[in-house]
Amino acid sequence: MASILKVDTIQDQSGNNIINENAGTITIGKSGDIINLASGATAGFGKVNQIVTGSTTTAVTVTTTVRTEIGLEATITPSSTSSKILVMAEVMAKAERDIASNWTFLYVYRDDTGALYTVAGGQANSTDFETRVPMTYLDSPSSTSALRYNIRGRPYVTSNNGQVIYQRNSYLSNITLMEILP
Repeated sequence: MASILKVDTIQDQSGNNIINENAGTITIGKSGDIINLASGATAGFGKVNQIVTGSTTTAVTVTTTVRTEIGLEATITPSSTSSKILVMAEVMAKAERDIASNWTFLYVYRDDTGALYTVAGGQANSTDFETRVPMTYLDSPSSTSALRYNIRGRPYVTSNNGQVIYQRNSYLSNITLMEILP
């Protein structure tokens, strides 16, 4: 036989509200309280709240070692300052150089705060090197403002006609942003 207990508030022995329901929102504890879960219990925290994507097939040729935007970006607005943003990107790149040892460097930027993450793709002993470069970075922006993430790239060197062509031959590059709740 099932039993139902219907209450709006549960209080401790001192009369402090420890669980309160109001308009469909359940509040457990108050600001500053520590809430413990039994061993093996899960609370459901760390869920994905939203996903934003961006992609491009527009070719961009970079012939300078200056970190250059390659047209791959997405904007997300976190719902909480304690949310984390998981940035995942896959960039199609062709590094070209007239001599061996060719590399491309890729960077994750949030707005214009500087590179958050760097990855290199390439190959020694190759004058032309074409590859998909995967990138994954978990950011803690502490913001509820709109945040623009973009990928920038550059060749390892520009001597001997060194350059990188991103999204060559209309290959797709993409970026995915996921808001991870606390």
